[in-house]
Amino acid sequence: MLCTPVISKISIILVCLFSAFVSPNDLFEEGMAHYQVRHEGHVGYNAKPEIIEKALQKFLAAYAEHPTEKKAEYVLRSYYFKGNFSIFNEKEQLKCFEEGKDFGEKAIKKFPKSAEVLYYHAITYGKWGYEIGLWTGMKDNAADKLRAYFKKVIELGPKVIDAGGHRILGLIHYQIPYVPFIISWPSADDAELNLKKALEYFPNNPSNNFMYAEFLEQEERNEEAKPFLKKVIAMDPRPTFVVEDTWAKIKSQELLDKIND
Repeated sequence: MLCTPVISKISIILVCLFSAFVSPNDLFEEGMAHYQVRHEGHVGYNAKPEIIEKALQKFLAAYAEHPTEKKAEYVLRSYYFKGNFSIFNEKEQLKCFEEGKDFGEKAIKKFPKSAEVLYYHAITYGKWGYEIGLWTGMKDNAADKLRAYFKKVIELGPKVIDAGGHRILGLIHYQIPYVPFIISWPSADDAELNLKKALEYFPNNPSNNFMYAEFLEQEERNEEAKPFLKKVIAMDPRPTFVVEDTWAKIKSQELLDKIND
């Protein structure tokens, strides 16, 4: 029979062990708590890097303990937000997008039917490719791969991320250059078709409106673009997408000012 002092020591050790244990679900919830306030202290569409970094590390730890589709999605969401809205040093930005791309390549193999995981991998991959000049299609077949990713997102879930597959497929159709014999698919018609489809599904999404207006401006259809820009400018940012919607509002105002000059 164990004496009381020994039992007490064992009890203390067990309490310490259980106190130190944090379940993957707890880690994920901690990550969500940080992610949901990623906009705090933002200036325009520049967010504080500390908040999203805390979210990212919690999501990575939760995923390492027990990989799930939702955890993979939020790891990728965090990489994208961090690189796009809280890092402005090109070298650090490239490193962030590359880490996200590498994580995403494994995640889309593990969760091949997740439109959300594929979407956030694809936009992170696109950002990485843009940073190192792959969008010309001259290396890695990057442009073709990017188009294939978003077409697959649409197949898996045309309405996920507020019709993100259609929105970004439309975007790359008007942003990636046409290069004869190398990349011949970029098309203004396909750009407009996809951007209109995104607006049809989600007419009040700020990015859907801004990207369609930007396309119209590039096509020299300025008067058609103005109502979409004014609509975004008049919108209040959504509580869950404060920085992202602020970006759309600022960019819409800049484009409207350009058109009106």
